[in-house]
Amino acid sequence: VTATDADGSDVPVVTTAGNYKYVGRLVVGFNRAGEVIALNEPLSGPVRVVGTGFADGVAPDANVEATIVGPVKEFVAGLAANVLATSEVALNGLRGSVTGETINTPGVRNSETNLGDLTADSLLWQAQQLAADFGVDSPQVGLQNGGGIRNDSIIPAGPLTELNTFQILSFTNFVSVKEDLTAEQFKTVLETSVSVIGNGRFGQWSGVEFTYSISAQPRVIDPNTCAVSNPGSRIQDVFV
Repeated sequence: VTATDADGSDVPVVTTAGNYKYVGRLVVGFNRAGEVIALNEPLSGPVRVVGTGFADGVAPDANVEATIVGPVKEFVAGLAANVLATSEVALNGLRGSVTGETINTPGVRNSETNLGDLTADSLLWQAQQLAADFGVDSPQVGLQNGGGIRNDSIIPAGPLTELNTFQILSFTNFVSVKEDLTAEQFKTVLETSVSVIGNGRFGQWSGVEFTYSISAQPRVIDPNTCAVSNPGSRIQDVFV
């Protein structure tokens, strides 16, 4: 795709799916001023980096297999063997799918799910346990954005392992506490969390119940300037 920068110049961009299955390759030529003057379309695009069964797959390197892939697999196997808890029900961590704002498959980016609740509950619990040590008020509400839940699967009822925790929360995020939000500010956060159904900003919550209407006006934020053109009116009621 081609984007336009602040000076009005065209900027070629390559992006790919995640999970380390591909890298984006962009082959361009520059002049001495650093401006793109040539773009090689045939050589640019997604490049498969895993999967020897594919025509465009990369053959494994024996040294990399021995020194990196093997030890990582061994470490991951240890995480999978460490059972932390048992769930009596299946846990929905799917991303979910939407058409417009019609939910086709419920998931953490478009609906409240039990894995979303569990994740938000765990953040709130941990923050409450440590609040006094950090000199902050004990929080009442926990929030986990749906986009931060990464397993994209339904975990079956049964053992939950240390590996599951890394699959669910893959990023090294910190638990943060925000004190002294006014009711108006909290309403704004809630509006933001339901402003785009199917987006990673969709909120999974703990300690609060609320009703929202998908058919009502969403909060609108300019992605470039963060300016708010409409505060939104989807939140109908809130109980903490």
